[in-house]
Amino acid sequence: MSQDVLAALLDTKSAFFSPYSSFKLLRSKVIPQLIKHQARNQTLHIVSAGCGAGQELFSLAILIDAALPELDGWDIHYLGFDISQHQIERAMLGIYGQHELKKDTPQKTLDKYFTQEGSVWKVIPYIQKQVEFVQGNISTEPELIANADLLMCRGVLDQLTDIRREKSVAFIADNMKSHTIVMLGAQES
Repeated sequence: MSQDVLAALLDTKSAFFSPYSSFKLLRSKVIPQLIKHQARNQTLHIVSAGCGAGQELFSLAILIDAALPELDGWDIHYLGFDISQHQIERAMLGIYGQHELKKDTPQKTLDKYFTQEGSVWKVIPYIQKQVEFVQGNISTEPELIANADLLMCRGVLDQLTDIRREKSVAFIADNMKSHTIVMLGAQES
């Protein structure tokens, strides 16, 4: 199956800060745990597998910038990858429709991190410059997840064949550091 056909079949629906409960958990428990572990070298490597159009990774960058001032001065690397070149190109643009912003996104977050251009919203350059997007496949390119402190892999594994899922899980296990946190989708185990 060609990459383009496969990419067209994948579920790519996403929104900023969705679901809110995941971002609340990231803010209150996950990232503070990583901060403790990485305090000595002050680095974080955050990876979003199957990043789609980038909403999840931009949400994380905004969350960390807005709610975790103790990370000012840290070296934080955000990497998002997806099998779909179209989605990567879209993520690199950082332009989104109103339907991709949660209804409960505070106005001050919209005002600080987005500019409205007609009927679309654009992520501000300060946040865009922090995030890198590349085309890639979790089941064939383990180097994309190597050394991640936080691996967002929500809704990815359940879209793979059994063989590719097993291979991807093995890649994740082989590339995890002792403190790596992997977040899966609600329906994945």
